[in-house]
Amino acid sequence: MKNLLIITKFTKPGFTYAMWRTAFDSDAQAQSAFWRGTIVGEVDDATVMISTEVIDQNAMTKFFQANGQRFADLGVEHEVYSMSPVAR
Repeated sequence: MKNLLIITKFTKPGFTYAMWRTAFDSDAQAQSAFWRGTIVGEVDDATVMISTEVIDQNAMTKFFQANGQRFADLGVEHEVYSMSPVAR
């Protein structure tokens, strides 16, 4: 399993965190098929950080591909980073 940090940016003026959260929450059932332990934090008016554990990379990839146009229409962009524990 892989831990990801997803930085989500809103590029359309007027698109708010509340609007994004409604869309994000409406996808909860689909998301449960590919990630768990998700933590969402609002950084500012145009940025959200998502930390999650991916349990099915293939399903996640298919979801993001299938919804690419929807994200583009909303003005939502994602930067995805892999996270790993820091050695002690």
